[in-house]
Formats: sequence, C-alpha cells, structure tokens
Amino acid sequence: MELAEVLYTWSDGKELRILDALLAAGIFIIGQGLILLINKRWTLLMFSASSKKETDQLKMRKYTRFFVNLVLLVLLVEILKVPTGFMSYSLGLSSQETGAITVGKVVNVILIIYISGGVAWLSRKFILGPFFNRKNLDQGRQFALTQFSMYVIYTLTAVFSLSQIMKDITILAGAFAGLAVGIGLGLQQTFNDLVSGIIMLVEGTVEVNDTVLIEGKQAKVKKIGLRTSTLETPDRMDWLVPNSKLVIDKLLNWSHDNQSTRFFIEVGVSYDTNPKDIEVIWGKVCKEEKSVLSKPAPLVHFTEFADFSINFKLFFYSRDFHGIEGVKSSLRFKLFQALKDAGIEIPYPKQIMITKP
Repeated sequence: MELAEVLYTWSDGKELRILDALLAAGIFIIGQGLILLINKRWTLLMFSASSKKETDQLKMRKYTRFFVNLVLLVLLVEILKVPTGFMSYSLGLSSQETGAITVGKVVNVILIIYISGGVAWLSRKFILGPFFNRKNLDQGRQFALTQFSMYVIYTLTAVFSLSQIMKDITILAGAFAGLAVGIGLGLQQTFNDLVSGIIMLVEGTVEVNDTVLIEGKQAKVKKIGLRTSTLETPDRMDWLVPNSKLVIDKLLNWSHDNQSTRFFIEVGVSYDTNPKDIEVIWGKVCKEEKSVLSKPAPLVHFTEFADFSINFKLFFYSRDFHGIEGVKSSLRFKLFQALKDAGIEIPYPKQIMITKP
C-alpha cells in the first residue's frame, strides 16, 4: 500500500490520501500529549501559590483542552480536506439587515463568547494579577481596574458577535441614536448612574471596602456595580445606592487613601477633678484598646465650664472605620470604670424641692 494512495473521496470531489490520514493522526496525538503536558506539569507550577489553587487549575485545564482542541480541529479539517459546505446551511432565520442566519454564523458567535470568557479569565490571572502585585495596589483599586477591563472585553465581545450576524454593523448607529433619544427622555437618571459607575471605577474616589458617610448614614462599600453600588451598614444590612449619589452628592470617605481618621467621645466630670488627671486616664484607656492607634497620639480638649460639670472632648485615631461605633462603646466602658476607680465623679443635674407646711 502506497502512502499516496487514495483512501476516501469526499462529496465535493477532494481526495483523502493515506499520507494525509497518518499526518492528521500524528498531529492529533501530539496535540493530546501537549494537553497532558500542560495540565500535568505547567498548570501545577503556574498555580502552586494561588489562594484558589484547585479552582484555578480546573479552569486552566478546561481552557487548555478547548484552545488546543480548537486549533487541532482547524488543522485536521484542512489536512483531511473535510467539506465545510454545511457551515453555509441556512437555519431559516433571515432579515434584510442580517441576511441568512447560517450554521457558520451561529458557531462563530458561540466561539467568540466562549473565547472571550477565556480571555477575560486569563487576563485576570496572568496580566492584571502580576500587575497588581508589582504595583502593590490596594484591594479596592484592584477591583475597580478588574471591573473596568471586564466591561471593555464584554463590549468588544458584543461588537464582534453582532458583526458575525449583521451584514453591516453601521446599521446599529441608527438603533443607538434612537436609544440615545430614549435615554435623554426617560432614562436620564439611569444613564447618569451608568456614567457615574465608570467614573468611580476609573478615578478610584470610592472603592470596595471604603467606609463612607452618605445622607448621615455610615456604610461600607461591598461592591461597585455598573449602575448601583452595594453598601453594608453597621447592622449588616445591604443598602443599594445609585452610583450618581456616590459621585455627585456630598460624600465623606473615611478610608480614602487608607489614612487614619480622628474620632472623639465626650465626657463631663465634677469640678473637684484636676483636668490633668483626665489626660492621664484617657491615655491609659486608649492603650488598652487595640483599635486605637498610638500615633497620632490621643488628645484631650477642655471644651467648656458647664453648669454642673467641666466638659472634655477625648480624641483618638483609628482605622477601624466600619466598626467605629463598637470602638467608641468599648472606650466608654473602660473610661467609666477608670473614672470610678480614680474616684472621679460624673455629675448629673440635681434639683432641690422645698415644700412648705
């Protein structure tokens, strides 16, 4: 049997020779060996230090099999001279804008969507991840850049998918123009929230894990979405806030740039107390509280001579922004006991009632 001998003749007249079949078999075996090599050796090395080692290895094996087998499929179809006319088969769905919807177009869209998912995951692991580690970016900025890059990838995926179906993608310009009119008339606030979400992701003025004060309410940013952000209150309740409120409205961000913030509690003591004793007691109380920073040091401000007491503002610095009310409560407990042990009275208004017989 000669290698040039015809083994099979396809419906379109192309001849499959024995040499072609052997070459295809060899390429297929090499491809499967490459998959095993990557999954058994390289995958273990690439994710040996990953916090999600098993999940990352499983995904890498899945994408490795897909991409290598996709390349093999294209090569085998070319080598074996397999007819591809069935890709032009119409599914019976057509319009003036799209033309006939064929099997090939549907397959292309599915491949684009799946490949974009792989590109998004691979870019997070091998491009964004090393970049974050090299620049030592905080978690909030990492989340913002990751979200923005994913929006870009998904937008390009949508454009490429539509380009496979539509004969002329510029037709979409008219649809977008109509959408813009709708946004201007009825979806102005929604569009405002969308733009505000992009601004936050790019500028980083509000990031994940930031503690903010908005509308007089304290909350911690859990997630920044494209239209709304999820904030967690100290009561562990989720608060959905439109992004425009975090960009346009006045907002106090306690944890921006990871700086410590000064807080205070107030106390009034008897006129018999030496004000200097309050400074000593407050310093000892703050040393016992782990959430209070030693630098900058706690401060005592003598605020006023009241009717029944001399009043102080006791300042301290902390980075426990979301749990600050708990920190204040703990300090009040310790301060109350410290004042009591020192024999210092916390006075209260007294009324004397005189009765006549």
